Amino acid sequence: LVAYPDLAPAAAAGEPLVPVLESSQGEAAVVALEVPRSGEFALHVAPLDDEAGGTYDLELRCLSGCERETTRFPTVWVHGWTGFENIGPLEYFFGVRDHIEPLGYPLSVAVLDPYNSSEVRGGQLAEQVDEFMVEWRARKIDLIGHSQGGIDSRYVISTLGYGDRVSALLTIASPHHGTYITDLALGLAPGAAEEALSFLLNLLGAVTAQAKSDAKASFYSLSEAYMEGEFNPQNPDDPGVHYISYTGRTCAAIDFLDPKKMCNDYVDPLIVLGYDILKVARGPNDGLVTIESAMWGEFRGEMIADHIDEVGQIGGITDADFDHL
Repeated sequence: LVAYPDLAPAAAAGEPLVPVLESSQGEAAVVALEVPRSGEFALHVAPLDDEAGGTYDLELRCLSGCERETTRFPTVWVHGWTGFENIGPLEYFFGVRDHIEPLGYPLSVAVLDPYNSSEVRGGQLAEQVDEFMVEWRARKIDLIGHSQGGIDSRYVISTLGYGDRVSALLTIASPHHGTYITDLALGLAPGAAEEALSFLLNLLGAVTAQAKSDAKASFYSLSEAYMEGEFNPQNPDDPGVHYISYTGRTCAAIDFLDPKKMCNDYVDPLIVLGYDILKVARGPNDGLVTIESAMWGEFRGEMIADHIDEVGQIGGITDADFDHL
């Protein structure tokens, strides 16, 4: 009997992946098996009669599609603010699916509330991870989170106990130590709160009362006060998960007058105010998150990109020195 572990009972009842094999002890049997994706798979090999016992020597050989690239486990991509999988021709992770799927990489894209607390978004993500794992017949998955998506993923791993189902978490510009601009907007730090709040609400397109309420819940979830005072102590890293982080760094036009500050990326006009606020208060940043705050686990460095460029927006147009793919 050869079957996927979750289908072993049904296979024993007459629905195996391949016809039940009949061979005498010591004889070799050849099984041709076509799997639906690249990467790691678990197969259940057992005698039909549970009491029969048996030992097996297995040899695996790839016959077709052997050139396909893959990660060991499927990847689940988790968006940040105002996220989506598709809006018309636009994808949040612009062009990523079309670029890596043909190479062989199995991936799914989570669709969460555009903005809300990490507790709410994390619950939504956990439900979708369960569905993706069944869809991919995966023992584990890798999470890739941009911005708040990385914080939501940490919540799923630690608070919701998904460390046994997640092999690695890769975060891109996630504010692991909070982002000062949300503290400012909510009045948790002294300064121009009204200006910061208006900037963030306009950036997110939050115009209705409910949207503004959800947006403020998201802002609090990403504040320095909450991340350092509550979230990080309550969500320690799972020792069984590999944590990796990247982030972007951008500059304003005036920075190019000083070679020491020049970084070869012009901040997008949409987030230039965020860049200016963070630069003065906290230092180098990507327009919404500082480099220091984005560091978590194994930090692999900076990209020449602002927060929008990092995922190929808008519509795949990024600065000439940065190709997000």
